[in-house]
Amino acid sequence: MTVIWLNRRARFARTPTGGWAPSVSLALSLSLALSVSLGCSGGGKTGNPNGRPATGTVTYKGQPVDGATVSFISPSVSAFGSTDAQGKFKLRASDGENVALGDYQVTVVKKEFTPPPPPPSEQDYVPPAEDAPAAPEPKDLLPAKYKTVKDTPLKATVTADGKNDFALELAD
Repeated sequence: MTVIWLNRRARFARTPTGGWAPSVSLALSLSLALSVSLGCSGGGKTGNPNGRPATGTVTYKGQPVDGATVSFISPSVSAFGSTDAQGKFKLRASDGENVALGDYQVTVVKKEFTPPPPPPSEQDYVPPAEDAPAAPEPKDLLPAKYKTVKDTPLKATVTADGKNDFALELAD
């Protein structure tokens, strides 16, 4: 038979092994609070009520680009998305799925990260030397001109009556 001692003030239960676990009343209270907050928050936000959903496809040298970050940037708002294996993306604004109407500069970035080496075991660990080289910078896999708002030639306009499906064809 397991015996659990309750600490009413902290709402945690002392387990027989000496550890602490949340009490049933705390778990129920948190569940209720979470349910109420999600239910009252509007759940699936659509974003700007005057905006529209925006999607597109990114290709480079005629091939779809998988794993790129696409950003639509204006002086007042931004929207972001990631490409899938077919190069398709769906933009999301900070307040939901609808992107504000207007003109945007578009950036597309994809980087290759070198995975860190596996950690050594405790007995094999040697602290790195102070003059050890830093980790390598991630490698850009797309031309640099698409990386910044200052340099990108890509532009897009999200309209109220348009399809807002953008084909972004990248070239060297």
